Amino acid sequence: MKRIAIINQKGGTGKTTSTVNIGSGLNRELKKEVDRIAAEEIALRRYTEKIISSVPSGVIAVSNDGTITTLNPEAARALGLNKAQTIGKDIRNIERLEALWKKMEQSIVSGSIVHRDEVSIYNQKGKSIPIGFSISPISSLKNRITGCVTIFKDLSEIKSLQEKLKHAEKLSYLGKMASWVAHEIRNPLAAIDGFAHLMVDTKKQEKIALYSAEIFKGAERINNIIEDILAFAKTKREKPKLAEIDLRSLIDHILRDINIKTTIKHGKAPVIEGETESIRRVFINLITNSIEAMDKDGHLKIKFASNKKWVITEIIDNGAGIPKKELKDVLTPFFTTKERGTGLGLAIVQKIIEEHNGKIDIKSEEGVGTRVRVFLPKKVQKGSKKAREGIEDHF
Repeated sequence: MKRIAIINQKGGTGKTTSTVNIGSGLNRELKKEVDRIAAEEIALRRYTEKIISSVPSGVIAVSNDGTITTLNPEAARALGLNKAQTIGKDIRNIERLEALWKKMEQSIVSGSIVHRDEVSIYNQKGKSIPIGFSISPISSLKNRITGCVTIFKDLSEIKSLQEKLKHAEKLSYLGKMASWVAHEIRNPLAAIDGFAHLMVDTKKQEKIALYSAEIFKGAERINNIIEDILAFAKTKREKPKLAEIDLRSLIDHILRDINIKTTIKHGKAPVIEGETESIRRVFINLITNSIEAMDKDGHLKIKFASNKKWVITEIIDNGAGIPKKELKDVLTPFFTTKERGTGLGLAIVQKIIEEHNGKIDIKSEEGVGTRVRVFLPKKVQKGSKKAREGIEDHF
């Protein structure tokens, strides 16, 4: 311990020596600083915990080996866990959270962020709980991945509301369908009835042939209405029969008997996996709509492109186009501008595409034409590398 001697003169007759203990003073100052920093760190930790606890979403963090390091109250509630008993526990030992752990493990291994994914887990009663989540890896000061944090939301209530909305929409469609069917079938039935009576009152073969043809037309109209209703009402099968479909070959076959100028452009063979007849119906409907919208000088263009996720088929016509006020309704069931249309064609197209996990986009300008883009999931070839980022074949 360092001491400093201080000499004091007293009236010149003598002197006294005093010592001051500097080391003990430094220790006290150092201890005060350490205590201050520790208190600030504790306050910061409590503040952070308070924020995490106040978040209305579930928050769970794990280390590389699956050890649970953070669990906020909402996460404990949604997952059916006791926070005190769960912190420090290995998430891999909680079997009902296996699906969530797999997603977290993938994020840790790849070091990548997971945005807006969904998975189903099970609560303590064995009930399946749908959750939507995002995952972010946690890095150390040396940029080494040490774990990850997951923020999630229990989607049970949202899914329930969606189902109720779907049910309400189905009831609405059912009411529209009943009214529409009564109206659409009554017209051809009236024609059939009228021509049948006329046939009874005549013996002239040419008139009988004419009336018979009209009766057949009425019967065909009713059959088409019934087929559209059945196609629209058809429920998705759990395990549809999937096959590899070359869209270029399929569309070539559709265009075989069509008498209109057509241009087809594509790079690599556009191959998807789906139900062949359903996909055929999609493109027959879209191509027929385009042809009906054009005059004799019409030009139909079909282009294919692909990116890492989609095979994109673009159908372009230079027809009359769709008025802006009608464009937003073209996919709505029973909406039609055609004199003898059922209003179910594009609704069925959308339904089939959605059942194949795809999407449809329609752009149109009155007097210019219409462009329809169909996005269908790309078939990944076994043994091949993942599709490259970005567009491989451009429009």
